[in-house]
Amino acid sequence: MEGYKTEQFVDKIDDNLLCPICHDVLRDPIMSCEEGHSFCRYCIGQWLRSVDRCPLDNSLIEDRNFSRNLTVRGVIDNLKVYCHPQREDKNHNQESAPVDVGSIDAAQKCTWIGKLGTLPKHQQTCP
Repeated sequence: MEGYKTEQFVDKIDDNLLCPICHDVLRDPIMSCEEGHSFCRYCIGQWLRSVDRCPLDNSLIEDRNFSRNLTVRGVIDNLKVYCHPQREDKNHNQESAPVDVGSIDAAQKCTWIGKLGTLPKHQQTCP
């Protein structure tokens, strides 16, 4: 699965936490080359099916024993997220509150906000 959509997050995401392949927030981040570049596990796996080089610096990736990037994962797991994905309404200025994207009226949806790492547990009991 590709990275997390930025609309899921309450605050603006630092560009360093975005996957250079899918441009979403890193999901299951791994380091795949000697330079320490991080990618979503899924994204780099798909990339390496057709190319054996790092997408950022074109260095050869010979060893497929990737290292999990637990530090980055910990940072991402502590970011605040909405229970339901949000987007900014293009008709309002940037300081407007996000508008919910979904088929159900926003008033009927869960308003929970919490850390990404606790989202799966919340979703088990979410109405």
